[in-house]
Amino acid sequence: MSIRKIIVSVCVASSFAFALPVAAQELKAEREENVTYYRVEMVKFHHGKRARAAELVDKYFAPADRDVGGAVIDLHLMTGDWDFITMFPMSGGPADLTYTTSPNDVRWMTALRKRAGGAKEATKLTDEWDTLVAKREWHVGHTHNPPR
Repeated sequence: MSIRKIIVSVCVASSFAFALPVAAQELKAEREENVTYYRVEMVKFHHGKRARAAELVDKYFAPADRDVGGAVIDLHLMTGDWDFITMFPMSGGPADLTYTTSPNDVRWMTALRKRAGGAKEATKLTDEWDTLVAKREWHVGHTHNPPR
């Protein structure tokens, strides 16, 4: 037998020997524990529109968030490509992505409607916000929380 065949045979036999303990272990589904998921949105405003965006956040959006538990995290950036980064908690985890309008969105919009004076006025505010935004990008991430 050639040395090449011996090496190949040893490699093949070794791969089966290492695979047996893994195959013998029972597999079970597991969820990530003690994490909080966020939809992270980065926003760049049209030139000269950042101040108005901050007014909308301070007067309407942040108070509406506080009305429903105040878990949104806002970062107003001073460097880089983005003006604001906002982290929206996803109480249902990644499953929140399956909603067109999530339960969190419904609670927040209801609070915004109360603060703005009605559904029409709240829609005007969110429509105005959209006119201020030059570009946006969002991602999903999570933080690890201390064990309960």
